[in-house]
Amino acid sequence: MAAAYYVNDAVTNGDVYATSVGAPANDGLTPATPKLTVTNLLATYSLNAGDIVYIDTGTYSNYTVTVTTSGTATNPIVFMGSTNFIAGGTVFSRNSAAADAWSMTSVSYVHLLNMTFRNARDGILLSLAKDSRLERITSRNNSRYGMLIVVLSDRNVIQNC
Repeated sequence: MAAAYYVNDAVTNGDVYATSVGAPANDGLTPATPKLTVTNLLATYSLNAGDIVYIDTGTYSNYTVTVTTSGTATNPIVFMGSTNFIAGGTVFSRNSAAADAWSMTSVSYVHLLNMTFRNARDGILLSLAKDSRLERITSRNNSRYGMLIVVLSDRNVIQNC
């Protein structure tokens, strides 16, 4: 059965999914108990096809999110950023010209929506990634590429970016 997970930074200003601040000790299973980072969530749980991760308004800094789990054609894994663009939305700021902000390797059917990636080597790196979707993504101020899609990655959709 598909699960919903919640991630929130240390403030609730402009949030659309979480009702409290994120913390590493939270379980990430409800809007009231969000994890602090996506990497903390991925270290705690193995995502499955159909799962959705709600990542609330805020800036998530100084780490690379690495996704290595696939969804299916009918049940993709979805990482849903905030729809509150006026408050700044969901921003991943790597703050390193030598590291990527988000990496998807050997995955299929992973969707990223409503996010900004900045201050990284590559905002998003897809390697051996197939049938994934990047929608309403902004990638800027990266030292190399906004999105780098390499090594047998195919049938990926980039829309409204």
